Amino acid sequence: INNEELIKDIELGHQVDEKYRTIAKKLNDSIDVYGWHEVTNRQEADELLDIAGGFHDSYIREFKGVFGRPYEPEFSTKFQISFELYGNHFDIMMEFEEGGIGVHYDFSSYLNYIYLSSIIFHNGYIYWVEGDDELSLVDIKNHSYICAKKLRWKIIDKMEK
Repeated sequence: INNEELIKDIELGHQVDEKYRTIAKKLNDSIDVYGWHEVTNRQEADELLDIAGGFHDSYIREFKGVFGRPYEPEFSTKFQISFELYGNHFDIMMEFEEGGIGVHYDFSSYLNYIYLSSIIFHNGYIYWVEGDDELSLVDIKNHSYICAKKLRWKIIDKMEK
């Protein structure tokens, strides 16, 4: 909305034209807070990292493989990972799918505490790499990672401890 007067009226709690309330209601109804969000480019990857705070001070709560059936292509193999985000009112689940899902993860005695993470794109694959926020492809072999051709994420309700 590029109407400064309208924004001021809203901020001050003044009545606004019905057409703007209709537009606002339509936009509000279209928001799906718990919907899946695809990561296909650097901007979308950065949005995920921003929302999750780079996964700083988060914990892995659950790994889950959902295995497909070769005779039913609509049921593809997926790998899901749920994170408990520190200081947020929500948690996040990521789902990797297609192209041979790669998982190289070292479980630690630190309750799977994550300091920071990166998302790297290479040869049609998307890598989520734990360890730092400025990792590159050459760093992957020294860090835990998960990769696939598709990555999507969604907000989930805060997990019970």
